[in-house]
Amino acid sequence: MTRHLVRSLLALAAAAVACTGGDPAAPDGNGPYADFVAAALSRTADSLVQAGNGTAAIPFADAGSTLATLGRGGIVRVTEGGVTSEYQAVAQRYLLPALSCAPPDSSPPAPPAPPVGCLLATRPVLLLWKGTTPDEVIEVRAAPGVSRVGESWLGLLAGGPAPGPTGSVLWERAARRAWVAFEGSVTIGEATLGDPCPRAPRLPEGLAGTCTQGTQRAAFDLTYRRVDSLRSVAITRRLVLEASTVPLVEIRLTNAGPPLPPRPDTGVRPPPVVPAPPSFPLPTLAGRVDARRQGGVVKMALTITNTTPDSVVVLFASGQEYDFQVRAGIDTLWTWSSLATFVAVPHSRTWAPFETRTFTAEWSGPGIPAAPLVVVGRLTSSNRPLVLFGPVIAAP
Repeated sequence: MTRHLVRSLLALAAAAVACTGGDPAAPDGNGPYADFVAAALSRTADSLVQAGNGTAAIPFADAGSTLATLGRGGIVRVTEGGVTSEYQAVAQRYLLPALSCAPPDSSPPAPPAPPVGCLLATRPVLLLWKGTTPDEVIEVRAAPGVSRVGESWLGLLAGGPAPGPTGSVLWERAARRAWVAFEGSVTIGEATLGDPCPRAPRLPEGLAGTCTQGTQRAAFDLTYRRVDSLRSVAITRRLVLEASTVPLVEIRLTNAGPPLPPRPDTGVRPPPVVPAPPSFPLPTLAGRVDARRQGGVVKMALTITNTTPDSVVVLFASGQEYDFQVRAGIDTLWTWSSLATFVAVPHSRTWAPFETRTFTAEWSGPGIPAAPLVVVGRLTSSNRPLVLFGPVIAAP
C-alpha cells in the first residue's frame, strides 16, 4: 500500500475530527481529558503512517476522530482469561443516501467505481482501547443484530445494500503486530440518538452531512489469533465484552461524493482524492506524569524531555516552572502552587539536546480520599506550555 493510499484512507478515517459504560452505567467523561486521549490516538495514527504501517493506523485514527467529535468516551468491561479490565470505547456509524453504494456491475471491462463516501460506510462500528496513551486498539465491524465472525451479511445503509463481513482486529502499536478474530459472535443493538454532535465534524472534500450523538448497545465474545503465527503454533486470546452502552457518533451524509475515477493505465480504482489528514509531528518537548499512593501520601513526578537534537530555550513568566493538581473526576482536590510563593521575575531554562528533567511533589494529609484519582502535571512555560494527565496508582 503506497503512502498516498494510506494517507487517503486515514483522511477518511479522521473525517469526524473537529479540532464511560458497562451495563447499566451510562457513558460519561469530561472534555479536556477526552481531548488529551483523542490527540494521543491521532498522534499514534500519524506515527504508524510514518513508520510505514498505515493499515494499523486506521483504527487509531478512527478512535481519535470519534472521541474528538464527542468530547467523551465510555468505560466498558472486557474479560480475558478470567480477568476483567476497563476499556474506553466509542461507536461510529456513517449513513449514506439511498442506493448510493449499490453493488457495482462486475461485467467486463471493469466495474464502475463507487462514490467517495462509500468507503466511510465500511468503517468499524465499535472501537476500544486502554489508558490515556493507548498501545492497542480493538476494532469491530458488524451489522446490527447478532452475527458470527466470518459470516457475510448484506445490510442496508440508508436504503442501499452494502456487503461486508463481521470481524474484529486487535492492533498492537509497540509490538507492530495484529490479532485477528477467527471465531466468536458480535451483538450490535439498536442505537439511541439525541442532540447534534457537540463539535462539527470535518468531512472529506465533496461530502456533506449532519452529525448526531447518541448511544450504541454492543457486546462480543471473540477469540483472536496472532497473524504472524498463522504458519506456526497458533497463539490465541479470547476477549469478552459485557453488554454495554457506548457513546455513538452517527454521521448522515447528504451526498455520496464524486465517483472514484479509474487509473488510465490499468483501470484499477484508485483511492479517493481527499485532503491530507492533519499532521501530528513529534513535539519539541514531550513528557509524562507518574503518581503513586503510598499510605497517606501521593507522590508525583513530572518528566519533561527535549525530543530534538537542538537545544530548546523555555521561557517562564515568573519563578514558577511547574505545577501539580490532584483531581477526583472533575473536582480539584489539591494544587501544589497554592502552597508556594514565587518571585514575579521572568526567566528561562535551556534543555540540552535530548535532555530529560524531572519535577516532583508530594501531597500528604487526612484529606486524601480512597476514590480513583488523576494527577495533572503542568510545565508553566509561556512559550512551550505542557499539560499532562496520569492516574494515581497504588504502590506495590
